[in-house]
Amino acid sequence: MKSQSVQTELFRLITVPVFAACFILASTFFYLQKSHIEDQFSNNKHLATELLNSVVFSNKASTNPFAEAANALLATGDYRSIVVSSATGQQIASYGLPLRTHSYQTQLGVESQWTHEDSLIYSFPLKKSNLQSSTPLWVIIAIDKRSWAISEYQGTITILLAGSLCLFLTFYFARRFRDALATPLQKIETGLRDFLKGNFEKSITIEPSSVFKDLASNINRLGALQKSANDELQLNIDQSTHELRETLETVEIQNIELDIARKSALQASRVKSEFLANTSHEIRTPLNGILGFSELLRKTELNNQQVDYLTTIEESAKGLLTIINDILDFSRLEIGTLTLEYKPVKIRQLIEDTLKLQTPAANEKNIRMLTIIDHDVPENLLGDPLRLKQVLSNLVSNAIKFTDVGYILLGVSKDQSSENQFTLKFRVTDSGIGLSQDQQERLFDPFTQLDSSESRLHGGTGLGLAIAKGLVDRMNGTIGVESTLGKGATFWFTSTLGRSPSASAKQTYLAGTLRGVHALVFDHSNMGRMEITHYLTGWGAKVCETGEMEDIEPQISFFSNSEPVDIAIIDSMIDIKTFDRLRICEHVTQLNHRFNIPVIILAPSSIQRILEPHLAGTNSLFINRPLFCNKLHQTICEQLEIVATENIESRTYLHQHEPLEQQQVNILAVDDNPANLKLVTELLKGLNINVTPVESGEQAIAQIKDSHFDLILMDIQMPSMDGIETTGHIRELETSGPRTPIIALTAHAVSEQKSRLLLAGMDDCLSKPVSESELRHVIERWTNVTIATKIAPTNPAPVASALIEHSPNADKTGENQPATDSQAAAIVDRALGLSLTNQNPSLAGDMLSMLIETLPDVLHKSRTQYENKQFDELQETVHKLHGGCCYCGVPRLKAISEQIDKNLQKNKYNNLANEIQLLEAEIKNLLQWAEEHDIDVLFSDD
Repeated sequence: MKSQSVQTELFRLITVPVFAACFILASTFFYLQKSHIEDQFSNNKHLATELLNSVVFSNKASTNPFAEAANALLATGDYRSIVVSSATGQQIASYGLPLRTHSYQTQLGVESQWTHEDSLIYSFPLKKSNLQSSTPLWVIIAIDKRSWAISEYQGTITILLAGSLCLFLTFYFARRFRDALATPLQKIETGLRDFLKGNFEKSITIEPSSVFKDLASNINRLGALQKSANDELQLNIDQSTHELRETLETVEIQNIELDIARKSALQASRVKSEFLANTSHEIRTPLNGILGFSELLRKTELNNQQVDYLTTIEESAKGLLTIINDILDFSRLEIGTLTLEYKPVKIRQLIEDTLKLQTPAANEKNIRMLTIIDHDVPENLLGDPLRLKQVLSNLVSNAIKFTDVGYILLGVSKDQSSENQFTLKFRVTDSGIGLSQDQQERLFDPFTQLDSSESRLHGGTGLGLAIAKGLVDRMNGTIGVESTLGKGATFWFTSTLGRSPSASAKQTYLAGTLRGVHALVFDHSNMGRMEITHYLTGWGAKVCETGEMEDIEPQISFFSNSEPVDIAIIDSMIDIKTFDRLRICEHVTQLNHRFNIPVIILAPSSIQRILEPHLAGTNSLFINRPLFCNKLHQTICEQLEIVATENIESRTYLHQHEPLEQQQVNILAVDDNPANLKLVTELLKGLNINVTPVESGEQAIAQIKDSHFDLILMDIQMPSMDGIETTGHIRELETSGPRTPIIALTAHAVSEQKSRLLLAGMDDCLSKPVSESELRHVIERWTNVTIATKIAPTNPAPVASALIEHSPNADKTGENQPATDSQAAAIVDRALGLSLTNQNPSLAGDMLSMLIETLPDVLHKSRTQYENKQFDELQETVHKLHGGCCYCGVPRLKAISEQIDKNLQKNKYNNLANEIQLLEAEIKNLLQWAEEHDIDVLFSDD
């Protein structure tokens, strides 16, 4: 198409100008010819007029000059007729060819010209001077037009012939010119297109006489250069690819080596950590013995020197025990063996216990310990109180180490909350030496001490903050520090705790219990006044405060008329260094006798012992520093004789209905494993509880829509709809009604899934296998029902075949030898099976039989799913097998299935082939054992 357009354009450029020139020439020729004819006619007309008007007309034939002139004109060849006529059209004289009268009669009277047939006729009057008569005469002359028409035709034919010749020559030369230009260009275009496609083998060939010869030659040279460059580039690419492939192989080898080295290092580190943990644990035993016998030795009669020596021994042993405990905790965190508990946590009691341990060290440095706990922080939560206390103790102890004067403030606030959880933020702020930015970045690294001089002064291993960080991470929280060098530091961490069934969902802690009380607070420290005021205003009291002891009585006098002060809370220190016993006693006496106001004195134990004898008989009570929320509230109520009828945190339960009788408790048990479901059902029936068993999430939702349940036991991993999804649907149905506690049943470690399950809407977790005592505890916690404890029946002594292990050499009659300590774990452990079913032989036998019935199907599924790499389905199969093993005395199969389940959950497939072989072998051993033994006999009641 491009080639055709080029040819067309060339043809147009040549022919259009020629056509235009020919048209212009022909037009000019016709115009000039017409002009020539008109000029010739005009000249003939003028000649005839002048000639005829110059002679005199006479009718005499002998002497008539007019006739001679007319004949002379007719002799020229263009004149056909000359007629002399009167004005009325009467012909007087006629010369030449005759002219009919009707052809000119109507035209007389005015000089004019017209055409009649093949003649051009015009008329004019003769001059009077030429007439012999008095009558006016007109001359009519007819000129032949055919000679002029012939001239026009000849000119037209000539123009057409000349134009045709020109056009023919134009087309001929245009075609040659087009071929001379377009054909080489087309070849050049084709060649360039081949070059663009990378085909440089074929060059552009053009006639040597072509004007594009040099252009084609240069393009061929350019193609040759491009071909050479492409060849060189391809060579470089091939060489680079080869080198890159070798480099990648080298890097892959190095990565493999690094991975092997990393695994070796991790294994070595794990071994060292385990060794360190074991060693630390072993060292604690003799240390505890040293401390214990030191305490016993102190009770004997000792002289002063021995007491001094014994004190040094105890302090050294306690210091060494602290270091060992830190190393042990760090080792457990590093190897992942440290587990968290999940039990009730009283936040304010935990803060109080933490500060009590650290108060002696703070008092030695005259550091004031302060607490500010927000009132919306619930008192009763669920978590690990021991580890929370450990983190707080580490942070407070660290703050005491690096603070020489001032205060340490421990604050607790609610960071965020959900339906089942609270996230609390703990802050430990000190007025110590502070931290630089570089120190903050490496603060939580293990074995790091920021200042060697300080570490030598205060001691320590550098593990305290690292342990705190590890514990906070395990509690699904974060830890950090905010500090400016020389201006103190604030260590903070968050921890997610579960909502306790006895925690208030709406009201704040002790809110409104002191409404209407007006209290005066004296404390020389702004932070101390803020602490007391925070608690009082949160409880509903009105507070006036002062930082000067002299302003106590004036303040009370000022308010005595409008809003009398009900109680005064004063600090025993006038300023940071001054204690004045006489002034304190004087103010207390004035407040008691003059204003009849009870007084609460804030003082450490040493000052309390000094003041108590001098304030005997006054209306005053002491509270030791540090100040604790519950103690302060209790003391104020005691002084004002306010009776707290009920604890605001314990009066509201998660269920907004009256406590249920035991026979009224209805529980929904959900588990897809029939054996597990049967066991839980039997255990609940043994507790005299109404239980509804269902095998899927869909059935559970259907039951919830039709019936009310006080508690739901929910299996987590189920096909189609798992426990988490089922819980979500149940919570959606509870938009208007009461919230039903949902307890998760999981075969995994509770600590690993606790947060995820609580966030999903569950309220608590139980790890399989579930015992009767665990069920009783969780039911009592979440339903406020006390379940009567049954006296366990006396069971016969375990038979000799309590542990039965299959062996190829076993007697085929079914008689087995008892297992010894040197033997491996048993295939079937009868005692374990009985303990898991609460010593119910019939149930234990049923559970084992149900498990064995599923084993052939599990054996087939596990092999097929492994071979097809269906790891998700394989994990579900193994998990279900593990859940069934949890309630039967099959320790070896349970351990193998549990290990495979964990590895599949973590996507660890390296050793899966060996693990599947072990699983298949153990299943076959159990199936063979079942063929050789009578389960009903083994688990009979006899």
